[in-house]
Amino acid sequence: MMLVAALALGAKASVCAQSFKAFKVELAVGPTMATGKGGDVGVVLAMEPKYAINDKLTFGLRLESGERIYAAGSRIEFDDLAGSYMATGDYYLNTNGLRPLFGIGVGVLDAAAVDESGERLTHKDSPAILARTGFETGHFRLGLEYNKLLKTYGFNGDYASLKLGWMFGGGRK
Repeated sequence: MMLVAALALGAKASVCAQSFKAFKVELAVGPTMATGKGGDVGVVLAMEPKYAINDKLTFGLRLESGERIYAAGSRIEFDDLAGSYMATGDYYLNTNGLRPLFGIGVGVLDAAAVDESGERLTHKDSPAILARTGFETGHFRLGLEYNKLLKTYGFNGDYASLKLGWMFGGGRK
């Protein structure tokens, strides 16, 4: 009982000692590029609610959708490239105004590709991991992410993205 009470008091003290608000939501957009054959380019949109355990560690749930961009004759076309649902964790190196970070994630990825014959290949709910780095300043974030399928299914559905994000909530108390 005393151990549970001590842990609860420690957690409360840790939360009270935070310099940053605990809850925030990030909306992000940016270019993406598939790393498989052909290296399709596109755009990715993401939303990620996050909760800060302390000033240097956050956990979140990233919801992301990517669209491939390609020329079809004289038109520009869009096609699904990827979508993902990932539990994420970010570690911030400091609590200054410019906050470098590293993060990881695990979840599922819906991947799509087009083979040499033009046939569309897709895989739903494939296990995937995420590695990312970047920085935050104020309510803005710039990050580089790499998403990797854990099973290949005959094609490489991995992709990298560079995202600019805006935070709602969060920030200094």
